[in-house]
Amino acid sequence: MSEYLLLIDSLIGCHNYVISGFIRAFSRKATQKDLVEEQDERNRLIMLKSKARTLDILFWCLIVIMIGGLVGYIITKNIAWGFIFIVLGLLISFYWIAYLIILVYYEKHE
Repeated sequence: MSEYLLLIDSLIGCHNYVISGFIRAFSRKATQKDLVEEQDERNRLIMLKSKARTLDILFWCLIVIMIGGLVGYIITKNIAWGFIFIVLGLLISFYWIAYLIILVYYEKHE
């Protein structure tokens, strides 16, 4: 019974959020206030820092899982562990290549 109440409460909360956003979209004053808040440098800095920290955490999670895949392959000789290691190694390589390209781009344009 409590699961149904939780589901109903969640749906009501989502519905209220959508309705309030819809109403704010037609209010000139609220839209202007939202635009000013969106362009605030402090909010942009917070968003930039949170995205950077999230990327760092996910990168290190990939490293840990990749090492786990390597250890699992060495211990069991099961190819599934090897694929985990290889796929995550490719993702990390792609991450570093993209990081270097973006770094060079911003070095030239800023």
